[in-house]
This record gives sequence, structure tokens and C-alpha cells, in this order.
Amino acid sequence: MKINGELKTILEKFAESGWDVIGEPSRAYLDGKGDWEALTAAVKEADMTCGSCGCEYDPLYKRALQLLSGKPAKVSGRTSNDFCPQTMFLYGTYREDGAPNFGLFCWFSYCWDGGLGAMACIGGSTLTKDRINAAGVFSANLVNEPMLPLADYLGNTKGYDEDKMNVPVDVMRGAVLDVPVLSDSPVSFELEVTKTVPLDGSDVYICKVRNVLINEALADTDTSVEQRLRAALPASTTCATYFSNAPKAKGAWGEAMKAFKK
Repeated sequence: MKINGELKTILEKFAESGWDVIGEPSRAYLDGKGDWEALTAAVKEADMTCGSCGCEYDPLYKRALQLLSGKPAKVSGRTSNDFCPQTMFLYGTYREDGAPNFGLFCWFSYCWDGGLGAMACIGGSTLTKDRINAAGVFSANLVNEPMLPLADYLGNTKGYDEDKMNVPVDVMRGAVLDVPVLSDSPVSFELEVTKTVPLDGSDVYICKVRNVLINEALADTDTSVEQRLRAALPASTTCATYFSNAPKAKGAWGEAMKAFKK
């Protein structure tokens, strides 16, 4: 029988406990001679007997029962945000000569400060960061699947490369702020920086959302949210890999919990 690493570690501890209730069943299971039902019953008995006595075994009984019931094992991984997909945005700024510049970023989220705000974290030294610092405004253009080749190019070409923007790209000006906006992006935020938080190796920009430009089709409330999201086709990234999103509605807020059993 195959035992995952986390359960094996717990059972080895049980086997060395010196308590026959869990020691013998755990050793038998580790040796391939035990029975799942007998082991589960033994751990349940141990949990009922002293699962709240305050000793180091208390949480292990409960975790062992979770693993024996089929819950996924856990391991400590490297510090990262892998397997947490993020949408991507192309930040638009104007260079000193007035030419538009776009860079690819995904450390982007939202906040509330008297109105909807945005938080953008940019690490290292980039032209985009320099221009945001100088102008205090920029656009954040949602990347969808058709835009991925362009987005990947813009994200892997340094902003200070003089030829970077010598590519076919349709740009328009923001409706409220003097920022470049990508015409092909389904959703574009016009952002004004209200606060900059310097960190060790990056800076977080707290921004006021001054305007949101969306494709007209996304404003059609006669069409379902799922249909409109499928039309927008936002792409995502995790593990240094791009992924498509085939959105399927799973219920509105407050509906999904109906399937939850207390």
C-alpha cells in the first residue's frame, strides 16, 4: 500500500509513542500488514480519549484522520505564488519624448479608499516605474488571449530598448487622464497614483481609478456575465506559464454556499 509522506511521518510518530492504542496499528500499517479500517478506528479512539489534552499528538490525530479519509497531503514548498493564477496587465506610460511605452505586469489588485482603488507592485528598475514616478499616472490594460504574443514580447523586452515599441500596436489616449491605452484590451484602467510605498526590492503604488474603459459589448447587460467574460477572454499566468481561461459561471455570490454542508 502506498502511504503519502505526510501520513507516513505522523504514523511513525504514533508508532514511537509507546501507546498501544495507536502504536501497534500504526506500525502494522507502515509495515504493510495493517488494515485501513483498523488504523482509522484506532486513531478515532485515540482522538476521543485524549484529543484535547493539550499534548503534541492532539492535532496529529485530527490530521491523520483527514489524510486517511482522502484529503490531500501537504508539504512545505518554496516561497512562491505558484498555482495561484493571476490576470496580467500592460501598464501604459508616455516616455519623455511623448512616445507610448507598455510593460507587462501581474502584481495588481484592488483596494478601497473612498472609492475603488488599485494596487500595483513593480519590482526592480524599469522604464515603466520611472515614468510612473515622473508622471504619477498610467493605464493598466487587461491582457486577453489574442494579446498574448504582444504581451509576452512587451514583457520580455526592456523598456529602455529604443526599438521596443517599433511594433504594430493600436494606441489611443485615455478618456480622463493623459495616458496611452491599448485599443485591443477589453478593460483598461486609467490610474492616478495617490501614494507610493517603497519596499525592499519593489514599490507599491496605491492608485485612484479615475476611469475604466471597456469594450462596448461588455456593457451589454442583456448578455450574461459568463457570455461577456468569454468574449473578453482574459488570460492568466502562474508558474512562469500562460494559461487560457474558459470561464464557466459557478453561481453568484451567496449561491455557492448552498452546496456547503455545515
